[in-house]
Amino acid sequence: MKKKWILSILLVGLLAILGACSSSDNNDNNGDKGNNNNENSEEAADGEADMPEPDLDDVPDVVAEVNGESIEKDEFEDIYEGQFQQMAMQAQMSGEELDQDDLKSQVADALIDQELALQDAKGKDYEASDEDVDEVLEDLMEQQGVDSKDDLFDMLEDQDMDKDDFMDDIKKQVLINKLIDEEAGDTEPSDDEIKDFYEQYKEQQEQADVDEDEMESLEDMKPQIVEQLKQQKENEAYQTIVEKLRDDAEIENHLS
Repeated sequence: MKKKWILSILLVGLLAILGACSSSDNNDNNGDKGNNNNENSEEAADGEADMPEPDLDDVPDVVAEVNGESIEKDEFEDIYEGQFQQMAMQAQMSGEELDQDDLKSQVADALIDQELALQDAKGKDYEASDEDVDEVLEDLMEQQGVDSKDDLFDMLEDQDMDKDDFMDDIKKQVLINKLIDEEAGDTEPSDDEIKDFYEQYKEQQEQADVDEDEMESLEDMKPQIVEQLKQQKENEAYQTIVEKLRDDAEIENHLS
C-alpha cells in the first residue's frame, strides 16, 4: 500500500467487504469444479454453517454524537458488517470466538475519531481535488487488482454499493490524508531507522530458528521497510491528531 488511506474506517470496511466477497466467489468457483467430491462439499457446507452472523439488534439509531454531528446507525452498520466479515473469518480460522461487543466498541471509536478528523480538516478549509481523488482511486484499484475505474465501479455495483456514496468516502479520505500530512511532516525514514528495523527483523528470524542464509537481505527488504516505517509514522500522526481533538470535543457514545 502506497498511501495512508487505509487508516480510514470507511475504506477499511469497503476493503473487507470486497475482499470477503472475492474470497466467497473463489470458493463458489472451486465448489463448481469439485461437485463430484461430496466429502469436500459437505465440509465446506459445515464451515459456512459455523460462520456467525452480525448481531446489530442493540445498535441505537444514533450511535454517537460528535460536536453536535450524529453518526447514524446506517453508517455504523455498513462499516461494522465489513469489519465483521473479516474478523469472523479470522476467528473461524483460529478457532477463537469473535467478541461482537468489543468489535462494536472498536468500530464506534474509529468512526468517532474519523468524524473528529474530518471536522478538523474541514475547519482548515482543506479540499479534495480531482487529482487527489484519482490518486486514492489508483491505490484502491491496485489493492483490488483491477485495471480501470470502470472495473472498480463494477465491483461496487456487484455488491450493491452506491457509487456516489463511495466517491464521497474517497473525498473524506483525501481530507484525512491532508490532515495527516500536516501533522506527520517528513515521514522519510533515516538510514539508522531502516537499519534498526532490519536488525529487529533478523532477531525475530533468529528466535524462530531461521537460518541466516534464508533471511532476506537489507537491500532486498529496504523498499518494504521504508513503506512500513512511513505508515507507522502516519499512524502515529493520526493517533496524535485524534487524541488532541478528543480532549476538547463534546462526544456522546451511545454504544458505551
